[in-house]
Amino acid sequence: MANNTDHLRTQMKIIQGSFSSRDRRSVTNAIADVGQDFLASGGRKVIAGFFPVGNQITPLLLMQALFHRQLPLALPKLDDQNSLRFYSWWPGAKMHSPQGAIPAPLECEEEVAPDYLLVPMLGFDQMGNRLGFGSDFYSQAIRSVRARSDTIVVGIGFAEQELGAILHDDSEGRLDWIITQNGLRGLTQ
Repeated sequence: MANNTDHLRTQMKIIQGSFSSRDRRSVTNAIADVGQDFLASGGRKVIAGFFPVGNQITPLLLMQALFHRQLPLALPKLDDQNSLRFYSWWPGAKMHSPQGAIPAPLECEEEVAPDYLLVPMLGFDQMGNRLGFGSDFYSQAIRSVRARSDTIVVGIGFAEQELGAILHDDSEGRLDWIITQNGLRGLTQ
């Protein structure tokens, strides 16, 4: 299975990288438009996003819109055990970018438990299975937040990342919702 998964990841990285900057802006705007109404409807909940790496679609425009609606936001930081922990964040906050690592909040040191967790991915299916990047950071984070709360996990990506089916072994973390340029969709679990 690992060999097939590695091959699928390679294919999906090619698809993810094939979008023009114009297409990316369009998708980012559509995600922000749809996502802010959905995420703001839950009341004052902590929404944890991610800092995009490589060709990942960015949730930062969506998070900026949520900030203007006065919703508390968070971004992840790697701890000493290479696990993601979430810290309060706001647009314009200073970031720390260790060499080779994801930029993380520097001055926002309050650790928070997210009510909504926005996650990157390479692929998803209608059952909520997620194909991650293979580093296990978000897969581990999804398992961790689900073990201690009723966090809602929302995938952010291109509609073209939907796959017919992903072999499911629960190691990648499951999605409750997906937001793409085609809108918001609940996923069956």
